[in-house]
Amino acid sequence: MDEETHMVTFSFNNSKPCGAVVLAGNKRISYKNTIKTSNSTTSGLIFRHDAVDIDFSCFYSQPDLKAIALKVKGGQAVQQVLSGSWNYSLSLGMCADPACTQPLDLSGGVQTDQVIYLSMDTKGLDGNIITLVVESCFATNTNKGNNGLRYDLVKNGCGNPSDSSVKVVDNGKGGTVLAFQMFSFKGSNSGVFLNCKMKLCVKNDFKCQPVTEFRTDRPAVDLQTFKHPPGSPSVFL
Repeated sequence: MDEETHMVTFSFNNSKPCGAVVLAGNKRISYKNTIKTSNSTTSGLIFRHDAVDIDFSCFYSQPDLKAIALKVKGGQAVQQVLSGSWNYSLSLGMCADPACTQPLDLSGGVQTDQVIYLSMDTKGLDGNIITLVVESCFATNTNKGNNGLRYDLVKNGCGNPSDSSVKVVDNGKGGTVLAFQMFSFKGSNSGVFLNCKMKLCVKNDFKCQPVTEFRTDRPAVDLQTFKHPPGSPSVFL
């Protein structure tokens, strides 16, 4: 408490949340809590202070939809994102292992049938509260989005059930790792372009999290498995 203004300041953070409740809805992310007096008493039967029970809340507007073009150089790309009061960076990296502890060696190109681990993460947000979710991700043979050939990797937040190589995994730090087996489009030598739609979710907002349904009755999609002449297939974001 400030002795001159008598202003009382309460502080909390992700390591000491003090019971703060984070909710999402109506295009807002709200923080709610209550200030209460302690239950200490003069004796077991009486107390000599007025009871205090004050609810308070604050909110942020959810980030706007942003379209960002990234080209991975050296296996990683970083883009700063500014939307209202939100200011964070989006990073995408190509890794050699599921935990993304080793960057992908691109010196010899990307080989067909090679497993790619694509790490999608944010910096500047509280990973204990906010998580980055991949809604959809599809590959094309052009950089024009929906034009040209198209192959779906992620639909409705879940890996394509027709492709057992596709995995979507929470990295435990507020980001996502997308794994898939590299491929080439038949009759195309232009490489592979990835088009992904991502969103930020409050971790306890289960409506925002994808629900994966596993299906085994659908045949595998026929992907091109020969070596991509000349050289190796390229992947672009």
